[in-house]
Amino acid sequence: MEHRQLGHNGPNVSVIGLGCNQLGLDATAPGRKADHRLLERALELGINHFDTADSYTHGDSERILGEFRRRHPEVLVATKVGFFYRPTNPVQRLLSPAARAIARNSPERRRRLIAWERSRLSPAFSPSYIARAVENSLRRLATDCLDVLYLHSPPASTIEQGDAFDIIKRLRDAGKIRYLGFSIRSGQSYPLDALAQVNFQAIQLPLSPGKSTDADVLLPWARAHGIGTVVNMPFDKGITLTPRSGNWGLLANGSSRSLAQAAMRYALQNPNVTCTIPGTSKISHLEENAAAANSPPLTAQEEAHLVGG
Repeated sequence: MEHRQLGHNGPNVSVIGLGCNQLGLDATAPGRKADHRLLERALELGINHFDTADSYTHGDSERILGEFRRRHPEVLVATKVGFFYRPTNPVQRLLSPAARAIARNSPERRRRLIAWERSRLSPAFSPSYIARAVENSLRRLATDCLDVLYLHSPPASTIEQGDAFDIIKRLRDAGKIRYLGFSIRSGQSYPLDALAQVNFQAIQLPLSPGKSTDADVLLPWARAHGIGTVVNMPFDKGITLTPRSGNWGLLANGSSRSLAQAAMRYALQNPNVTCTIPGTSKISHLEENAAAANSPPLTAQEEAHLVGG
């Protein structure tokens, strides 16, 4: 597994990481064992970079990674703050704790509940909320210092106000955060001069073949400022893994790589990309993803074919 430096003077991370938004979906004892087997297999495959958020699976993704990190302190765990589920009416506020407790005993009910809540997450970037969220993440991850903390896809107005930056820099200076990161919200026009002043170690952004994004501007900008770049959606939420989409099927036929591996090669061949963090809960998919690091490079003709659709 190839490793690259995350930003200027940052840690070395595997070019394929693991997105952990599905970690903890099954809260039963067999589900927890399966999660730990997934993490252990990732480490065996050379993956040392695990990405989560405080809003994933009611905090269980962080808790499981905290347990894993105690056994393997050498791994890097990045988390994010900025979203939480806020019940919108008195009935929801009353029933929410009971619904969560009941759903823990049924993986399918829990998946449906978390999916329902995810569509109703509220952004929260006030200094007081970020400070509380960081303390909660420290507790769940069982550490006194977060390896990497990302602001979780804030709106452009958050940058203009600057309060969120002030608090995360103070928390970093206090030794509670090692590196700062920023997750890009698609479609936002960010004041890049202001971002450059924060001394971020990494940014997260989507990048997939044929998908129009801001990557053409953001990736060279990040590299020029010594900021690592983490591709968080190499599959465009799974769309590029469907053979019927574009000409992906034509590329995959007869090749030595899968559609997923082709998508990750597309990201990793960009000279401005540090790594990518596809998410999965299946060991077979994890192994397929990890193998992309050593799969054949896309030729110039293949890249042009993909981007052209």
